[in-house]
Amino acid sequence: MAGESQNCVEVMGPAELQMVEKVLDAFDRLCESTGRVAEEDQMQFALAVSEILTNMITYGQSTSGADPVSIHAEICVNDHEMCASLRDTAEPVHVALDDLSLPDDLLDESGRGLAISAMVLDRLERQTDSGNVWSLQRSRRT
Repeated sequence: MAGESQNCVEVMGPAELQMVEKVLDAFDRLCESTGRVAEEDQMQFALAVSEILTNMITYGQSTSGADPVSIHAEICVNDHEMCASLRDTAEPVHVALDDLSLPDDLLDESGRGLAISAMVLDRLERQTDSGNVWSLQRSRRT
């Protein structure tokens, strides 16, 4: 949008669990630099980013078997919303986003991430044209 202040960070690297911390640290610094992101908005969006990235890293398989999977994360914050594009070079993973729900056993550690992410986001989309591309968006509440 014209005249709208937008700040973005990009983080790229191998699909390893340390990548989650790097991306979340970059998002924290971005929020600090803007100085206008409510704590609840920041925490909810960070939760969704963490859950999606962890799934990408845990379940991503190399398309060639030889080349390691890499991640490219871009997160942007503007006056109205927070958006992320999370891309990997893994084989496409097929997930039914229209049928997400929490598991019956809420203490079960698997099967919750996508459902929780969908609950705290206004938009969660996935494309598989080239690897996996997750688009996340949360409107700022405050």
